Amino acid sequence: MLWQMMIMIMMTLVTMTTVSVVVHAAIIAINDAVDHCVAMTTVNCLLNPAAHLCNIVDELGEDYQSVLYDAKQIKKEIAFNKVTNT
Repeated sequence: MLWQMMIMIMMTLVTMTTVSVVVHAAIIAINDAVDHCVAMTTVNCLLNPAAHLCNIVDELGEDYQSVLYDAKQIKKEIAFNKVTNT
């Protein structure tokens, strides 16, 4: 009985790890698409079910691209300032 419970726990952990890897890969793809500044590619990555995003509208691709790109630039600037100001 104990070994069966341990196997179930291990299977759950493997499943959770697999889900985490898939979500992480989706996020990496989104970031890469944003960096390449191709709105349609960014939208396709946002529409990936693994990203777990809802209500993505194809027609807003240029807006998504612009907002996400600007947010990444601000984040980079903040990180750079933290490193150089310490």
